[in-house]
Amino acid sequence: MLQQQKQHEKLLMYKRLYAVLLLAIFLAIIDLLCQIYVASWDASFPWKNQWWLSDAVPHLLFLLVLAAMMFIWRPNHQSK
Repeated sequence: MLQQQKQHEKLLMYKRLYAVLLLAIFLAIIDLLCQIYVASWDASFPWKNQWWLSDAVPHLLFLLVLAAMMFIWRPNHQSK
């Protein structure tokens, strides 16, 4: 619909947002698979290494998605 209305800037913005969200889903699935793999190990694996997968990676992923959305949706000369 945006292409028919010749709103190419908005279309590009939505395509970039879609790409960022797909990348975030892909990275979240990789993190989940890594968490499952590490959980299958012996319970003696030190917690100081496990917290990266369970806490740090999801928080960093959220931060990156938020920053990407702020960059994509920033005001410009064609904003209303």
